[in-house]
Amino acid sequence: MAKVPRISDFIVFMLPHSLSALFEGFDGSQSAYSALARKLEPALAELPEVRVALLASCTVEVVKPFLLVEGARRGLKFTIWCGPYGQIEQQVLDAGSELYAFKPDVVFVLPRLEDWAGESLQSFATDREALRQSLVQRSQQVAQALRRHSAASLLWSAYATPRLPGVEGAPGLFGAGSLVAFATVLNGETAAAMETVPDARLFDLPAVVARCGAKRWHDERMSFLARMPFSGEGFAVLGTSLARAIRALRVPPRKCLVLDLDNTMWGGVIGEAGIGGIKLGDTFPGNAHQALQRTAKALRSRGVLLAIASKNNREEALEAIERHPDMLLRPADFSAMEIHWEDKATSLRRIAKALNIGTDALVFVDDNPAEREWVRQQMPEVAVIELPASVAGYATAIEDSEWFDTAVVTQDDAKRAAMMSQQAERQALQESSGSLEDYLAALEMRVQAGPVNAETMERVVQLLAKTNQFNLTTRRHSRADLEGLINKGAVALWMRVADKFGDNGLIGVVIGVPEGDVWRVDSLLLSCRVIGRGLETALLGLLARQAASRGGRVLMGEFVPSDRNQQTKDLYARHGFEPKGDDGQFWTKALEPLENFAIPAYLDLSYDE
Repeated sequence: MAKVPRISDFIVFMLPHSLSALFEGFDGSQSAYSALARKLEPALAELPEVRVALLASCTVEVVKPFLLVEGARRGLKFTIWCGPYGQIEQQVLDAGSELYAFKPDVVFVLPRLEDWAGESLQSFATDREALRQSLVQRSQQVAQALRRHSAASLLWSAYATPRLPGVEGAPGLFGAGSLVAFATVLNGETAAAMETVPDARLFDLPAVVARCGAKRWHDERMSFLARMPFSGEGFAVLGTSLARAIRALRVPPRKCLVLDLDNTMWGGVIGEAGIGGIKLGDTFPGNAHQALQRTAKALRSRGVLLAIASKNNREEALEAIERHPDMLLRPADFSAMEIHWEDKATSLRRIAKALNIGTDALVFVDDNPAEREWVRQQMPEVAVIELPASVAGYATAIEDSEWFDTAVVTQDDAKRAAMMSQQAERQALQESSGSLEDYLAALEMRVQAGPVNAETMERVVQLLAKTNQFNLTTRRHSRADLEGLINKGAVALWMRVADKFGDNGLIGVVIGVPEGDVWRVDSLLLSCRVIGRGLETALLGLLARQAASRGGRVLMGEFVPSDRNQQTKDLYARHGFEPKGDDGQFWTKALEPLENFAIPAYLDLSYDE
C-alpha cells in the first residue's frame, strides 16, 4: 500500500515524551499503523479518553488501528467499539443495544448510499425526489433516536458518489440529473436535517474520498468478499480525517496566530529590499505569500486573533503593511504587533499579555528554523508550525496544523477581532479615569442576560469548553450534558455586555444545580476580555434570584483550582460566602435577604425570560 500523507510531516502535536518516542520511525504504511497501534494501546493511559462508536452499512472494523494511532497523535486515547455491519438502525433504535452499553462519547455513522438506497438507486432518475426525501427522513429519524438514548456527539457521514456501472453514461459529465448531482443535493439536505438534532454534524466523506483518490479508495475485490469496500489506503485516510474531526469536537481551538514578516508574510527582507523589493503579487513566490495571508485573513473571520512577531525596524515594516498594494492584511487586522530586535519568545509573551490570553493559546509561524527551535525550547506550550521547505506549502501547513479546527463558528467568534480593537479604546479610558469606579461608570455598560436556549446554546457550550482564566470549576459540559442538567431542573444563564465602544458579545455563563434547598454553583465563568468589571457579581446576583424563586435557601459556591484560574480563588470570600470545610472548595451564603446579592448600580441590566 502506498504511504498516506502524514499530518505529522507538517506539525508536531504535544505528546508526552514516552508516547512521542513510539512514533519515531513511523513511515505511514498500513503495516506500520498496525504495529504502532499494538504498541500504543497499553501506553495511552495518561491521555484523555474518548469512547468512539462506529456504525456502518458495510464492514469498517479495519479502520480501528488507523483511528487509534491518529487519535494518539492528537493527544487523545480512543477506546473504539465497532458495531456489526448493516446494523445502524438496529443498534440505535434498541435502548438495550451494545451501542448504548458501550456508553460512547462520539458516534460515527456511515451509511453508504448504495447500501441504503439499494435497488432504487439503479433507477434513481425516474423518482429521485421521493428517494432523496426518504433518505433524508431516514437519517433524521435515526439521529433523533440516538439523541433520545445518548448524549454522545454524532458525526453522520455524508454520501460519497457510488460507483455503479451502467447507471450513467460517460464519466466526468455533471448534469442536473446525474448521480453526482443527486448525491450533492442529498448531502445538503442531510446536513440541514442534522442541524435540527443537538450535537449532530455531517462528516465530509466525499472530501476524504477526494483526498485518497476515488480509484485508490475503492477495493472491489474485498467489497465482494467481505462487504469491505474501502482499500487499506482508504481506511488510513478515513482514520486520519475522522480523528481530526473528533479532536475538533473535544479540544477547543487555539486563539491567536502569530506571524513573522520577512520571508513569511512576504518574500525577501524589508530592511534590504525596501517596500518595492519584497515579493508579493500574482506571480511566484509572491502569490504563495499572499496565499498565507489569505489563510490568516480567513482565520480572522472565524474569530482567530492575528499578531506579528518580527525582528525588524518597526517603521519600515509598518510602511509595507500599510502601503504595499499587494498586502492583503493591514494594520487593523492585527490585534498585537511586536516589531523590534528582541527575541521571539519575549515577543510572544508580550503578545499574550496584551491580549489577556495564555501563552498556550498561541500558534507561531516563522520561516526560520532557528527561530522555531528557540521558541520550542523557551516556550514549549506554544504551538509551533513546522513549515515545509517551499513557501508554496506555507498556507497548507497552517490549515493542516489543526490548531484552529473548531466544530462550530458562532457570531461572537466572527466579531472577536473587532472586539479586541475596541479593547484598546477601553484601556485608554481606564488609564485616563481617576478611579476604577469612574472608569466602570464611564463605560456605560448595557448588560443582557437570560436562560440558555437553542439560540445561545452553541456559544455557551463553546465558552464552557475554552474559558480557563476566569472559570471557577473549568467543567467542560457538552451540549447534551448541559441540556441534561437543564431538563433535571438546573438553571443555566448567559450574559451579554455592550458598552460605549462596542458589543463584547456573549461573555458570561453561570449554572446552578438544585440539591434540596441548596443550590450549587456548578459553573461560573467570564471571557477574559471583560474581567475586572464586576460582572461576576451580577452573575451571582442573577442566579441567586432564580434559585430563591424556586425555593432555594442557600447558594453554595464551588472552586476547583487549576493552573490557570488562581485569580478566582477568593471570589466567594469577596462576596461574603463562608467556607465549608478547610480545603477551600465549597462556600455557602444564605439567599435571604436577596439584597446581599446586589447587582452593581453602574450596570444597565435587562433580563430576558
